Amino acid sequence: MSTSTLFTRLSTLLAGQPRHPSTPTSPSPTDLLATVGAHTVSIALLDGPDASTNTTSHVFSPVSTFDEETIFQACSISKPVTALAVLRLVEAGSLRLQDRMATHLTKEEMDAMGGDDGLEEVTIEQLLSHTSGLSTSGFDGYDASAEIPTLVDVLAGKKPANSVRVHLVDVPGRRWRYSGGGYTVLQLIVERVTGEGFADAMQRLVLEPLGMTRSFFGVRDATERNFAKAMWNGSTETEGDRIHPELAAAGLWTTPSDVLRVVSAVQNALVGDRDRHASGSESNVPFLTAETTRKMLTPILNDVGLGWWSKGTESPDWKKFSHSGSNIGYQGYVTGFISPDDLQPLSSTTASTITATAASPRFKGIAIMTNSNVGFSTVVSKLVDAISHLLSWPCETAPDGTCLVTPDRVVPSAEYQDWTGGWTDDWVVRDDGTVLVAAWKKGTAIPLLPAAVTEKEVEGVEGLEIVRETRTFVLWPLEMAMRFTWNEEGERIVVLYSDGGSSTLTRVKT
Repeated sequence: MSTSTLFTRLSTLLAGQPRHPSTPTSPSPTDLLATVGAHTVSIALLDGPDASTNTTSHVFSPVSTFDEETIFQACSISKPVTALAVLRLVEAGSLRLQDRMATHLTKEEMDAMGGDDGLEEVTIEQLLSHTSGLSTSGFDGYDASAEIPTLVDVLAGKKPANSVRVHLVDVPGRRWRYSGGGYTVLQLIVERVTGEGFADAMQRLVLEPLGMTRSFFGVRDATERNFAKAMWNGSTETEGDRIHPELAAAGLWTTPSDVLRVVSAVQNALVGDRDRHASGSESNVPFLTAETTRKMLTPILNDVGLGWWSKGTESPDWKKFSHSGSNIGYQGYVTGFISPDDLQPLSSTTASTITATAASPRFKGIAIMTNSNVGFSTVVSKLVDAISHLLSWPCETAPDGTCLVTPDRVVPSAEYQDWTGGWTDDWVVRDDGTVLVAAWKKGTAIPLLPAAVTEKEVEGVEGLEIVRETRTFVLWPLEMAMRFTWNEEGERIVVLYSDGGSSTLTRVKT
């Protein structure tokens, strides 16, 4: 299925969700999304090498004037965009990844973080990869009427800052620790190196070159009307969108379509030298060199590279780079796909022009933004999984049991008779005559409805060339799911997803 028909199918899927007995009529897709936590949901899909022509979008919102140009706070998706600017400065020779941050900061700025000896060891690469050992994972922002702190105030945790001092909590480089504080330091360094305000530097280095015309770092202009108001949930507004002086960590306003221009730039840069090598031309120089982009997407610790999470998918032929974001009143997610081969250096004997096909991961991506304080787990992750299911893309967010049900895949319970019976932790799966059901400790029978997620292929055991596909079910209407699969020995198991975690159930021996 093409992305052009995706949104029709997605609307059908949303409209076909099981109706709770207390609900007299099935809600519209927009009403359903609001009920589960998101007032407005903006989605963009990339399926091709040119983001300006290969991006499609759709907005679910009760506000009729909202469209693909409606802006949202990007929250922590600001970080990988900042990373692009830093890497462009590295390629320009203005910075080196192994530069120590102290080289580019004043004594006042270093003292604001405590002036510890270990601070002298923190490098640019460690700041980008969240391995600096610095504190402060995120920031709450400020009301429009509040006094806004300077960046030195933020680093020092001094009034009027509403966060504590950014300081060293671990040995630099020893382990991964998410740090918005580290990206605030990068903000100062970008300003110092460029001699510009951070917003102006980002406009010149990233936003303008990528054609991100609906994006900016900083405070939303009072004349801007096409923006999504910050909401607590699907119906209640917050006191207003918050101001984030920590621009590099959380200060970007943008649209999903604009964010996919960032994804596209990374994808094209990654394969750009292959295209030029194959054609013998050095024209069309990419946004970054392939060497720098490979480094950006190569994990250092905890599947995190320089600004992006970078990890595998349910298919060995697809990899993804991604980032989520959460500010008060906004949450979102973006992911792009690449081939594992794209992370390998090009050799003159293997150069070939890169193409994109329906089965290829290259030049594909998803971006979703909501104006909701609870939008990720209740809406965004479900939609990413459902879109991947509809497009047969092997992408899945961390399974936590909060899946949508797919109305267009009816699974006859007879197909799964081998899964009925007793399982560990007092679970039973049985056929009630129409659908499979599950029960815990002989309690209420819970219908197992097919989930709108991408299923995994399980290889054969001990050299047997058998490929079997898992099946995932929602324990409706709970926020739990079961995946029927096999372990390495080829034995049937059930993976139970609940509350952000999972456990493995094995057959009870009788």
